Amino acid sequence: MIKKTLNNIWKEYKRTNKKELRDKLIKEYLHLPKYIAGRMAISLPDHIEYDDLLSCAVMGLINAIEHYDPERGVPFEYFASHRIKGEILDDLRRMDWVPRSIRKKAKNLETALMKLQNKLGRAPSDKELANYLGITETQLNQLYNEVKGVNLISLQDLVYDNDIHSTELSNFIKDDSIPDPDTDLEKKELSEELANFINTLNNKEKLVIALYYYEGLTLKEIGKVLDITESRVSQLHTKALMNLKAKIKLLEKKRIH
Repeated sequence: MIKKTLNNIWKEYKRTNKKELRDKLIKEYLHLPKYIAGRMAISLPDHIEYDDLLSCAVMGLINAIEHYDPERGVPFEYFASHRIKGEILDDLRRMDWVPRSIRKKAKNLETALMKLQNKLGRAPSDKELANYLGITETQLNQLYNEVKGVNLISLQDLVYDNDIHSTELSNFIKDDSIPDPDTDLEKKELSEELANFINTLNNKEKLVIALYYYEGLTLKEIGKVLDITESRVSQLHTKALMNLKAKIKLLEKKRIH
């Protein structure tokens, strides 16, 4: 659909609220919920069905279409992506799909990562983390499989134009008492620290991040590139994201103190 025609449909839909025009917009943007549901699915346990995620994602798309205001100048894809993710996350919260025991394991793992990062000044190796937890590296990999999806953090929410940046990150470092120039400087410093931290991840973890988030490969495709199983790619993805979340919390603690 050419852009001029699409703009006309938006204008006509907002003027008349006709269902057939809304349906045309849904069809035009259906790739968004499919893409977002697919990307979020890899961070969730296997018992969470993709079709269920997609249903929520489509509801998020419809919600976005109904509430979008073209006059504000915000790209619809950006506006809709947040609505779609929010719809999926809200549904997952309603399901209360993570057992308390798994949440506790995830919390213990995150605490261990924070302590080791603070001590080492980098992401710990599997051996270092396993030793700290008093488990084997095999058990550590099993642990990553168990906690996958507990913390629905995505590097897509941390990366923008190849620099570390996040709407969520901006929210929790925001302080209304700080003038904008200082806040911008603080964000820049935080971004630089996170970028440097990513460089401390091992080569395979960095490759998984690069291939998944920048090149758009699936876990299966990444597995073929790295000659490892899809399950192992998922473990590396979970490990990298949990390391990043732990690092963000450390930086936030330093900022507060």
